[in-house]
Amino acid sequence: MIIAPITLTGYTIFKIVSIIEEPAQQLFESFFGYRIYGLGIICMFGFLIVVGYIGSTIFIRPLLKIMEGILLKVPFIKLIYTSLKDLFSAFVSDKKKFNQPVLVEIGKGSGVHRIGFITSKNLTHFGIEEKVAVYFPLSYAFTGQLFIIDKSLIHPMPEDSDVSEIMKFIVSGGVTNIEEH
Repeated sequence: MIIAPITLTGYTIFKIVSIIEEPAQQLFESFFGYRIYGLGIICMFGFLIVVGYIGSTIFIRPLLKIMEGILLKVPFIKLIYTSLKDLFSAFVSDKKKFNQPVLVEIGKGSGVHRIGFITSKNLTHFGIEEKVAVYFPLSYAFTGQLFIIDKSLIHPMPEDSDVSEIMKFIVSGGVTNIEEH
Protein backbone atom coordinates (compact mmCIF):
# COMPACT_ATOMS: atom_id res chain seq x y z
CA MET A 1 0.00 0.00 0.00
CA ILE A 2 2.89 2.36 0.62
CA ILE A 3 4.85 1.79 -2.58
CA ALA A 4 1.95 1.04 -4.97
CA PRO A 5 1.13 4.72 -5.79
CA ILE A 6 4.82 5.57 -6.22
CA THR A 7 5.41 2.47 -8.34
CA LEU A 8 2.37 3.08 -10.56
CA THR A 9 3.29 6.74 -11.05
CA GLY A 10 6.88 5.83 -11.87
CA TYR A 11 5.78 3.05 -14.23
CA THR A 12 3.37 5.38 -16.06
CA ILE A 13 6.07 8.01 -16.53
CA PHE A 14 8.54 5.32 -17.62
CA LYS A 15 6.10 3.95 -20.25
CA ILE A 16 5.37 7.40 -21.67
CA VAL A 17 9.07 8.23 -21.91
CA SER A 18 9.79 4.76 -23.39
CA ILE A 19 7.25 5.30 -26.15
CA ILE A 20 9.04 8.53 -27.10
CA GLU A 21 12.58 7.33 -26.33
CA GLU A 22 12.96 4.49 -28.84
CA PRO A 23 11.89 6.36 -32.00
CA ALA A 24 13.97 9.38 -30.95
CA GLN A 25 16.99 7.14 -30.36
CA GLN A 26 16.61 5.41 -33.73
CA LEU A 27 16.28 8.70 -35.59
CA PHE A 28 19.26 10.25 -33.78
CA GLU A 29 21.37 7.13 -34.33
CA SER A 30 20.57 7.06 -38.04
CA PHE A 31 21.87 10.64 -38.40
CA PHE A 32 24.80 10.69 -36.00
CA GLY A 33 25.71 7.01 -35.50
CA TYR A 34 25.37 6.88 -31.70
CA ARG A 35 22.72 7.12 -28.98
CA ILE A 36 22.10 9.68 -26.23
CA TYR A 37 20.10 8.11 -23.42
CA GLY A 38 17.44 10.40 -22.01
CA LEU A 39 16.71 11.81 -25.46
CA GLY A 40 13.02 10.89 -25.01
CA ILE A 41 12.68 13.18 -21.99
CA ILE A 42 14.46 15.99 -23.83
CA CYS A 43 12.20 15.48 -26.85
CA MET A 44 9.07 15.41 -24.67
CA PHE A 45 9.97 18.69 -22.93
CA GLY A 46 11.01 20.25 -26.23
CA PHE A 47 7.75 19.19 -27.86
CA LEU A 48 5.68 20.62 -25.00
CA ILE A 49 7.56 23.92 -25.11
CA VAL A 50 7.21 24.21 -28.90
CA VAL A 51 3.50 23.33 -28.85
CA GLY A 52 2.91 25.81 -26.01
CA TYR A 53 4.78 28.55 -27.82
CA ILE A 54 3.13 27.90 -31.18
CA GLY A 55 -0.30 27.65 -29.53
CA SER A 56 0.15 31.04 -27.93
CA THR A 57 1.33 32.87 -31.05
CA ILE A 58 -0.87 35.13 -33.08
CA PHE A 59 -0.45 32.93 -36.19
CA ILE A 60 -2.01 29.79 -34.72
CA ARG A 61 -5.01 31.35 -33.00
CA PRO A 62 -6.84 32.10 -36.28
CA LEU A 63 -6.31 28.48 -37.37
CA LEU A 64 -7.69 27.23 -34.07
CA LYS A 65 -10.72 29.51 -34.48
CA ILE A 66 -11.31 28.12 -37.98
CA MET A 67 -11.04 24.54 -36.70
CA GLU A 68 -13.40 25.35 -33.84
CA GLY A 69 -15.87 26.90 -36.31
CA ILE A 70 -15.85 23.69 -38.34
CA LEU A 71 -16.39 21.55 -35.23
CA LEU A 72 -19.30 23.75 -34.14
CA LYS A 73 -21.11 23.19 -37.47
CA VAL A 74 -21.27 19.39 -37.22
CA PRO A 75 -24.26 18.50 -34.98
CA PHE A 76 -23.02 15.45 -33.01
CA ILE A 77 -19.41 16.64 -32.94
CA LYS A 78 -20.59 20.04 -31.68
CA LEU A 79 -22.28 18.40 -28.68
CA ILE A 80 -19.15 16.43 -27.76
CA TYR A 81 -16.74 19.32 -28.41
CA THR A 82 -18.66 21.96 -26.45
CA SER A 83 -19.24 19.58 -23.52
CA LEU A 84 -15.54 18.70 -23.31
CA LYS A 85 -14.47 22.31 -23.77
CA ASP A 86 -16.78 23.42 -20.95
CA LEU A 87 -15.56 20.59 -18.72
CA PHE A 88 -11.89 21.44 -19.26
CA SER A 89 -12.51 25.15 -18.78
CA ALA A 90 -14.34 24.37 -15.53
CA PHE A 91 -11.11 22.89 -14.17
CA VAL A 92 -8.32 24.98 -15.71
CA SER A 93 -9.50 28.26 -17.21
CA ASP A 94 -9.93 31.55 -15.39
CA LYS A 95 -13.68 30.76 -15.32
CA LYS A 96 -13.31 27.80 -12.93
CA LYS A 97 -16.70 26.39 -12.01
CA PHE A 98 -15.68 24.17 -9.08
CA ASN A 99 -14.94 26.98 -6.66
CA GLN A 100 -17.96 26.82 -4.32
CA PRO A 101 -17.71 23.67 -2.19
CA VAL A 102 -20.82 22.75 -0.22
CA LEU A 103 -21.97 20.07 2.16
CA VAL A 104 -25.34 18.68 1.07
CA GLU A 105 -27.65 16.81 3.37
CA ILE A 106 -29.09 13.85 1.49
CA GLY A 107 -32.70 13.86 2.69
CA LYS A 108 -33.78 16.28 5.40
CA GLY A 109 -32.85 14.97 8.85
CA SER A 110 -31.09 11.84 7.54
CA GLY A 111 -27.69 12.85 8.87
CA VAL A 112 -26.11 11.71 5.59
CA HIS A 113 -24.11 14.36 3.73
CA ARG A 114 -22.13 14.60 0.49
CA ILE A 115 -19.53 17.15 -0.53
CA GLY A 116 -20.10 18.80 -3.89
CA PHE A 117 -19.60 22.02 -5.81
CA ILE A 118 -22.29 24.51 -6.81
CA THR A 119 -22.04 24.95 -10.57
CA SER A 120 -25.14 27.09 -11.13
CA LYS A 121 -27.18 29.12 -8.66
CA ASN A 122 -29.75 30.29 -11.20
CA LEU A 123 -31.89 27.62 -12.90
CA THR A 124 -34.78 29.87 -13.88
CA HIS A 125 -34.02 29.26 -17.58
CA PHE A 126 -35.22 25.66 -16.88
CA GLY A 127 -38.27 26.92 -14.98
CA ILE A 128 -36.71 25.83 -11.68
CA GLU A 129 -36.60 28.16 -8.69
CA GLU A 130 -35.28 27.77 -5.13
CA LYS A 131 -32.87 25.07 -6.28
CA VAL A 132 -29.22 25.03 -7.35
CA ALA A 133 -27.10 22.71 -9.50
CA VAL A 134 -24.51 20.81 -7.47
CA TYR A 135 -21.83 18.64 -9.06
CA PHE A 136 -20.68 15.63 -7.06
CA PRO A 137 -17.36 14.19 -8.28
CA LEU A 138 -17.12 10.43 -7.99
CA SER A 139 -14.37 8.80 -5.98
CA TYR A 140 -11.50 7.22 -7.94
CA ALA A 141 -12.81 8.62 -11.21
CA PHE A 142 -12.77 11.80 -13.25
CA THR A 143 -16.52 11.72 -13.60
CA GLY A 144 -19.37 12.84 -11.42
CA GLN A 145 -23.07 13.44 -11.19
CA LEU A 146 -25.11 16.63 -11.33
CA PHE A 147 -28.03 16.97 -8.94
CA ILE A 148 -30.61 19.73 -8.63
CA ILE A 149 -30.88 20.33 -4.90
CA ASP A 150 -33.20 22.32 -2.70
CA LYS A 151 -31.33 25.31 -1.26
CA SER A 152 -32.38 24.37 2.28
CA LEU A 153 -30.25 21.22 2.07
CA ILE A 154 -27.09 23.14 1.10
CA HIS A 155 -24.53 24.07 3.75
CA PRO A 156 -21.58 26.17 2.52
CA MET A 157 -18.11 24.93 3.42
CA PRO A 158 -15.88 27.38 5.36
CA GLU A 159 -14.76 30.42 3.34
CA ASP A 160 -11.08 29.52 3.67
CA SER A 161 -11.57 25.99 2.28
CA ASP A 162 -8.97 24.96 -0.29
CA VAL A 163 -11.03 23.86 -3.29
CA SER A 164 -8.27 21.67 -4.76
CA GLU A 165 -7.83 19.88 -1.42
CA ILE A 166 -11.58 19.25 -1.23
CA MET A 167 -11.60 17.86 -4.78
CA LYS A 168 -8.61 15.63 -3.91
CA PHE A 169 -10.44 14.46 -0.78
CA ILE A 170 -13.56 13.53 -2.77
CA VAL A 171 -11.75 11.83 -5.66
CA SER A 172 -9.64 9.77 -3.25
CA GLY A 173 -12.78 8.52 -1.54
CA GLY A 174 -11.95 10.49 1.60
CA VAL A 175 -8.68 8.69 2.29
CA THR A 176 -6.32 11.54 1.41
CA ASN A 177 -5.03 13.86 4.08
CA ILE A 178 -6.15 17.47 3.86
CA GLU A 179 -3.13 19.72 4.16
CA GLU A 180 -3.35 22.41 6.82
CA HIS A 181 -2.46 25.93 5.64
